[in-house]
Amino acid sequence: MQITISKNGPYLVSGSIPLFLGKIETDANGASLNLKEIKSIEAPESYALCRCGHSANKPFCDGSHMKVGFEGDTTAPHTTHAQQSKCYSGPSVSFYDAEELCVTARFCDRGLNAWTYTQKSDDPKNKEEAVREACLCPSGRLVICDEKGDPLETNYEPSIMVLEDPSRKMSSAYFVRGGIPVVDEAGNAYEARNRQMICRCGGSRNKPFCDATHYQLGFVDGIADS
Repeated sequence: MQITISKNGPYLVSGSIPLFLGKIETDANGASLNLKEIKSIEAPESYALCRCGHSANKPFCDGSHMKVGFEGDTTAPHTTHAQQSKCYSGPSVSFYDAEELCVTARFCDRGLNAWTYTQKSDDPKNKEEAVREACLCPSGRLVICDEKGDPLETNYEPSIMVLEDPSRKMSSAYFVRGGIPVVDEAGNAYEARNRQMICRCGGSRNKPFCDATHYQLGFVDGIADS
């Protein structure tokens, strides 16, 4: 299984990686609650996912990147999450935050927020909420570890979710789950991670990773309505 970034073109997905449509579920006040799979998207063993945001056959590439002159050079550094992140220590858990990976999915802002819950994690309920909020972060910006330093993670099977954000009436990025390797156009692999978000609108300044530019662009690709 691998996602290879083609030069100024699509993501080339190989290894029969399952593809899903999903959404950020929210409560009546717009607070993010969960990541929900809506349906499976039929895909062959190998397929190309749109990276420029202009395909008429989303999420699959239809060659529109050539028509629009898409420039998709990767700009994200090949550093690990540990190298990018800042540590916040609490009584029972440690919280690692790589802020540059934020995609504004808003799971960390529930209640007291993930940082405060970590600081107050001597209370079991606060610890539980800190772990929940960190593990729901689809970009992997937030990683939480137990007292031994072992990451507390949801056990995701390898798959890709085409993520929608209906409460904001926008489309989000591709949620890549389960440690699928992402390789740049020069053949250099990024750190394989359990959770990461790669750009789908074409506008990220931290390619291949999402940086929430889709919200600035008002990106809506219509997949959820098809």
